[in-house]
Amino acid sequence: MKRLLCEGELDWRLDCETLLLALRMCVDRGVEVRMILRDRGPERDRAWFTVADLDLHRYAAFFSDESSWTGEEARADLVVTSRLGEGLSLRDPSGASTQLETRNPEALANAICSECRGAD
Repeated sequence: MKRLLCEGELDWRLDCETLLLALRMCVDRGVEVRMILRDRGPERDRAWFTVADLDLHRYAAFFSDESSWTGEEARADLVVTSRLGEGLSLRDPSGASTQLETRNPEALANAICSECRGAD
């Protein structure tokens, strides 16, 4: 199972909803992926409820302490970065980065699925 690390805090302005919808699409397509999220930010509870609503308990993990987070960073197969004004980007272990359209879960899901299938 590929590990997808999401940098940044849980904030809907940072496309947290897009990340979770893209994860659901990847799972529905049969891609073995686990999303690792930082368990802090203004929308923490909303993110937890969205994981429940989308039935993503097995595919999303939340980490709150920094030592656990550092370990997850080291084991990540892919990293999604979301920054205000910059949108989303997907980075592989080599450092190659792909800029993605914001508020477009389909585009993010396509990029994640492509990376996960290409890395096998």
